[in-house]
Amino acid sequence: MGIDDSVGDRSNAAVDLNRTASLKKKNAPRFDTRNMQEQARKGSWRLLLENVKEARKIAAVFSPEERIIHTTYHILALAKLGNYTSAAEELAALGDLQNASFFYEDHPDVYPGISGSMVPFSLRWLHAAIPYRIGQASTSMERMYSLLDYCSQKEEKALAADGKSEEIDEIFSSFRLDGGVLDEEQRSNALARRWKRRKEIVNFAIINLHLGQKDYIVALRFVNETLARDPENVELWSKFAHVQLQLGDVDGAKLSFAKVEALVDERAKGGEVDSSLLCLVGRNKGLVAFVEKQYAAAVKAYNAVLEISPGDALAANNKALCLMYSRDLIRATQVLEDVLQKHTEAALNETLVLNLCSMYELAAINSNESKRKLSSWILQVAPDDFDLTCTRL
Repeated sequence: MGIDDSVGDRSNAAVDLNRTASLKKKNAPRFDTRNMQEQARKGSWRLLLENVKEARKIAAVFSPEERIIHTTYHILALAKLGNYTSAAEELAALGDLQNASFFYEDHPDVYPGISGSMVPFSLRWLHAAIPYRIGQASTSMERMYSLLDYCSQKEEKALAADGKSEEIDEIFSSFRLDGGVLDEEQRSNALARRWKRRKEIVNFAIINLHLGQKDYIVALRFVNETLARDPENVELWSKFAHVQLQLGDVDGAKLSFAKVEALVDERAKGGEVDSSLLCLVGRNKGLVAFVEKQYAAAVKAYNAVLEISPGDALAANNKALCLMYSRDLIRATQVLEDVLQKHTEAALNETLVLNLCSMYELAAINSNESKRKLSSWILQVAPDDFDLTCTRL
């Protein structure tokens, strides 16, 4: 889960970014939400919760919009620390996110002439994702589908606006292109891309929810329906292939991965491809080789990915597994240790650490000491939400 970089779906180009000053009382304490953003970026979730507690204790002054942002960060921090029950309770206390009180026009004294929802996309995402964590998978599924519809509507609205939407003017008023302000068409396209990307994120969440419930056929049907609307979505084709692999359809997955590669090659001819797509193709090749137990070929594919993106945790992890299955345990551990040391922020995750600790155990030489050293190092560099039980100590 991640926090969104924008506030709600407000619409007025002339919004004063300091408009909340009208709410200030003389000498009244205030809480700077920018600090929360920085703490979230660093993964300092416990500190963030302490700051929230302190802000509530001193009754810091908030505008309605600040209150929503403040609550969103608080719920996110609770979720990151695994306290999903409290996060769900705080979400429930908010009530219906479409309530009139969450719209700018319900506070004309604070936001004169501004309309739209104050609810950020991140809060809508948390509202949909958290029920799954407390055993309410059907609620999460229902809310994710509703969020998907919402994103589609916002994308269509942006495309239809042709740059004339006040919402587009406001959100992109500070964006610059070649030294000038984005023109109307550029603003419209930029906002449409933002909502398309959000829609893709929700799409993948829905697929993962179906897979988590072992509804493989439903997941495939959903992906097929989505691909029918967006047939050149390489990430979706890749996800489709992964589902096929889970069903044991290796030949079908190969065809889907080939489709991904063809689409990426086509983009490369037009100069549109970026390194992330090249890495996606490389990881797909490695996965197929791994499934077919061609470990040397898989290592070669993952090496190609790591040349492009040395901190690619998935490629490093899978390369190490291939080496382990090839009975080269020393090189396997070295791969994981190196990526952790050189690319800590990108590579540090529980799955990779769990595999490294399993390799220490297989080596059977001072495995507990190696795991203790690793655990001590992780305590110094990891964010608060890192689960140290993966060290198997």
